[in-house]
Formats: sequence, C-alpha cells, structure tokens
Amino acid sequence: MPLIELTDTEITHLLDALHERTEDLRGVVVFANDASFLNDQIAELNELADDLREAMNRQDDGWGEDNAESQFIQAGIDARSNARVLRSTAPERRQQLLKNDD
Repeated sequence: MPLIELTDTEITHLLDALHERTEDLRGVVVFANDASFLNDQIAELNELADDLREAMNRQDDGWGEDNAESQFIQAGIDARSNARVLRSTAPERRQQLLKNDD
C-alpha cells in the first residue's frame, strides 16, 4: 500500500470530514430497518479517525526504540524464564548434591 505524507492541517481536514460523515450515518441509522451495516461503517470510520489522530500525535516520540522501559520489561521476562528453568531442574540438582555428599 502506498504511503502518503500529510501535514497536520491536512489530517485535521480529514478528521473533520470523517466526523461529518459519521454524524450523517448516525442520522440515517435512526430510519434504517437494518442498521448493522451502517453501524459497521461508523465503527470503521471511527477506527480510521483514531489511526489518523495517532499518526498526527505520535511523531518521533521514540516509540519502539530500545529504552529503559523495554529493558525493564525484558529483564522481568528473562527472570521468569530463568526461574522456570531452575524449578524444572531442581530435582536433578538435589540428586546431584546428595551424590556429592556421599
């Protein structure tokens, strides 16, 4: 899918247009016999608007880069993994210690 670069002003115009279209569909839902299709369209438009807001507000914020938070989380994952290994090998280590005591 091609990537389009937009200015903040252009994104704001798109958000306004999405909002207006969503409001139009909400007005039609009141008169529709089966509103499920319209509600799906409204949900899709809202998701698109959320994606545009995120793109506009999350520029060069370092998200995804290796930082202290991700290192902290990785340390916790590694510690749990090591603890799991130690628990699984505990009976073998106990046997080895008993053999060495003899």
